[in-house]
Amino acid sequence: MIIEPLIKAGFDCIHPVDSQAGLDLYELKYIHKNMISFMGHIDIMTWDDERINQEINKAEKSFNEGGLIIGSTCGLSMKTVSKKLGALYPRLHKWGRRV
Repeated sequence: MIIEPLIKAGFDCIHPVDSQAGLDLYELKYIHKNMISFMGHIDIMTWDDERINQEINKAEKSFNEGGLIIGSTCGLSMKTVSKKLGALYPRLHKWGRRV
């Protein structure tokens, strides 16, 4: 996988982590431990609000010590901003920390 050369080159974070591209966030975490952080994972284009909340809950448990900047897997358009980001970002304040 291309991630190992990126780690060796000094990259700190990989974005996006997109399940539609065959990437499994939790497998990547297991394989690469604390060697690199990940960003993305939430598919706001195709997931409904319930799935977004389920994935955020799962990510909170798995990445409770850091290593994930949760966000969308894609660029943002006005359509996604107005309809889906409300499900993604309002709950992040409960983490209460910046990583």
